[in-house]
Amino acid sequence: MGACSTAEPVVADRRRSLQLPKLRNYSGTITKDYKFNKLIVRRALVSVFNVTELKTKKKFILKKYKLQDADRASVMDELLIHAEMDHPCVLRFMEYMDGPNEIYMVHEITESPRLIDFIASKDFKSIHIKLILKELGNYLAHCHAKGIFFGGINFNYFFFDGENLKFCHFSSSKTCAKEEKITRPFPGDSNYKAPEMYKGGYGHPADIWAFGVFAF
Repeated sequence: MGACSTAEPVVADRRRSLQLPKLRNYSGTITKDYKFNKLIVRRALVSVFNVTELKTKKKFILKKYKLQDADRASVMDELLIHAEMDHPCVLRFMEYMDGPNEIYMVHEITESPRLIDFIASKDFKSIHIKLILKELGNYLAHCHAKGIFFGGINFNYFFFDGENLKFCHFSSSKTCAKEEKITRPFPGDSNYKAPEMYKGGYGHPADIWAFGVFAF
């Protein structure tokens, strides 16, 4: 039984040599490519914007990561996992721009409401429960088959329009084979954490625990 390293970026992972779709050396010209429409949310090190690509006039989500020296490997880990997740539930990774003190990442946008808001609306019906759980269950199986611990089960990060479940949150995801364990502390929501996650040494079964809490 091995241990999953979360200190090294995925680009150095022994299991694959995946490359991100595009790389731009950011030189302060991002506003020549994108119009910033509005700020959606700002946290300590991440700001999320609704943007329009000036060339195509299409809208996307742009995330700006402010970097400290220790953050770059973690951000690159997150971006590589997102880029690998070719699944209908995932908002598609488009490109990223790497700068000296920040990384910009662009992904698809969705017009669907947050899942938690859809559930509270008059459109929500019991039949939607089966559909949501089926979509999420299939996605977890997809992750685990690729050697990924998802760790992102949270009502606040999911979007749903009555037919399609979508998400784009991978900051808690880690590379982890079936029998391996992640030993570093998990930063996610405590409401979904399996008991072993308080002690370290968690892996794919912790996703199944979180799925059960989500379903309940």
